Amino acid sequence: MNQSDWFSIEDDQLFQNSETAQQNKAQTEMEKIVSKYEKIVLQQNLIKYIVVVSKSEDPQKQINEKSRIKIRCEEKDEKANILNPTQNLNILKICLSSSIPLIKGFRMALLSMKEGEKAWFKISGDLLEKPDNIENFVKDQVKYYLITVEEVIQPQQQLDVTNVENRVIQLEKFKQEGNKLYQTGDYVGAASRYLRGINFIEKWPKYLNKEKNSEVIKEDFYLVLISNRAQALIKLKDYEESLKILEPIVHRLEQKEFKVKSYYRLVFCLIQLEQYQKALDYINIIKRDERYLQFESLFKELEDTCNESQQG
Repeated sequence: MNQSDWFSIEDDQLFQNSETAQQNKAQTEMEKIVSKYEKIVLQQNLIKYIVVVSKSEDPQKQINEKSRIKIRCEEKDEKANILNPTQNLNILKICLSSSIPLIKGFRMALLSMKEGEKAWFKISGDLLEKPDNIENFVKDQVKYYLITVEEVIQPQQQLDVTNVENRVIQLEKFKQEGNKLYQTGDYVGAASRYLRGINFIEKWPKYLNKEKNSEVIKEDFYLVLISNRAQALIKLKDYEESLKILEPIVHRLEQKEFKVKSYYRLVFCLIQLEQYQKALDYINIIKRDERYLQFESLFKELEDTCNESQQG
């Protein structure tokens, strides 16, 4: 008997039916999972099953082509086998406007979601292809993705800084962002943010100097940002750099409310660098300020440190 005689037509048909039944059984595993959720056919080869509805009514939380998002993603095949066993434990950060290649259907799925939403997506056919391997996808392949959107951030529109008013807004933003980073203990980030503000002032367009109060605004922000950056550098124990930027501006602080605070930072740096006599000279200068009495005890400690170090 040759191989062709092993099965009759009827037996061959039964064999094929059995194989089809097994395939259908495998396919129903994920179908059973997603069948209890609301189904939305986004387009051919892309079906959405809503697990958790977003509670946000903020349109800024809707994902678009420029969004930066944080998601969790679980990937399964038709048999409900997990294809990324470790990935679903981590938060994925994705910038939709970047050149990172995403599966076509995956990108489209994301664009249908908003922050706080959780959904299954059934993606198949040509929507499983990536931009960089269009010819390598399996035509009849089907995958399921459980996507949870943790956060959606929209890029801020670039501020028009060709006028003084908007430059003030930008400078205030640099200052507040630096302050926030400083308060959270991110002194490197704070120092960097203050420096961005300083550089922003140093690149001030000459044509804006003719505007009313332009010079005053520049000076006020410059002195605040320098003093704040110096404090961040002190926290980083970079006393030389802090002294380098503070010393040239202390004589410009006469009418500023943070004058005494800046002098304290300056004296502190000098002591750390063992320049005790210079520190005492600056203490004597600040003693003439009427606001000195509010901080006298603090400066007294620094003064005692200088005297003891010189005597030793």
